[in-house]
Amino acid sequence: MVTADDLVDKSKSELDELFLEADTPDKGALDGETEGRVLAGRGLLRVGPVRDAVNTPLLPWKGKHIERGLGSNRFGYGPLERHGFEFETDIVPSLVPEDDDDVLVFDYDQPENPPGIRRIRDDLKEVEDGLFLGTSNIEVGDGYRFLIYFALEQVDRVTEQETAEIEVK
Repeated sequence: MVTADDLVDKSKSELDELFLEADTPDKGALDGETEGRVLAGRGLLRVGPVRDAVNTPLLPWKGKHIERGLGSNRFGYGPLERHGFEFETDIVPSLVPEDDDDVLVFDYDQPENPPGIRRIRDDLKEVEDGLFLGTSNIEVGDGYRFLIYFALEQVDRVTEQETAEIEVK
């Protein structure tokens, strides 16, 4: 079973390949809480130690919460958590030219978001049941530019995995 932690060590080219092979999730596949991990991306996120550093408890981004096609990002430290940067979900064509599949998109062009956030579009595919690989992209001119990969893992999947690991010990 592949986990979000396993994806942290993959290079951008490995994640590109995995994204192209992954499946388009159903629109409601991510309803509920997800745990998030930052993966490879542009600039310093190409370097493994930097990715390790941003995936510590010091990073305030924890994942996303989605209900019936509407969602927000989860931020917090320890038990303190808040939600922000709202988005709507839909199934649309992928931004990747080599990808003939659709993707589950998180559209941040919502009136409550700041102008810079409104230019963000996240595209997601399902790597395996309950584990999603996403690209975060920013609108520049008449197109989008890739920023980073991220992983989302459903909270109940994480709990099942932790329970299985405890049972094995």
